[in-house]
Amino acid sequence: MRLYRERFSVTGLPENRVYPGLSELLANLNLVGCRLFVAMSKPSVSAHKIVHHFGLTKYFVAVYGSDFDDRFEKKADLIRYLMDSEHLGARDTVMVGDRSHDMLGAKAHGVSAIGVTWGYGSRKELEKAGADVICCSPAEVFRFLTES
Repeated sequence: MRLYRERFSVTGLPENRVYPGLSELLANLNLVGCRLFVAMSKPSVSAHKIVHHFGLTKYFVAVYGSDFDDRFEKKADLIRYLMDSEHLGARDTVMVGDRSHDMLGAKAHGVSAIGVTWGYGSRKELEKAGADVICCSPAEVFRFLTES
């Protein structure tokens, strides 16, 4: 894990790109009054670094990640902590993610879960984990959130 983190901070981060349409999605969600948060499994310091590196900080109220002591190793624990810290109710919260642990973490707290197919997970993984809906583009996420 130490080697992965060292490589990611030097080489891995610059090798990544923001998915097409994601910045527009975030900007449009802000325009319609959505409060956006990041709940990332990576350590908090890395989560902040990633969001900042890609110029996305302006879209988010706060960025949450795991701790090096594994306090938020499970996504469900991180989501609960974020919801408690930000005083968010399950009915007013939606988790958007690309992996099963995002869907399972949301479901553990009665939160709606949108699976997205442009990340690392598969449609099958997201379906199996109980995604409420699966979107194939950032534009689909926006339509789902604003038309429901």
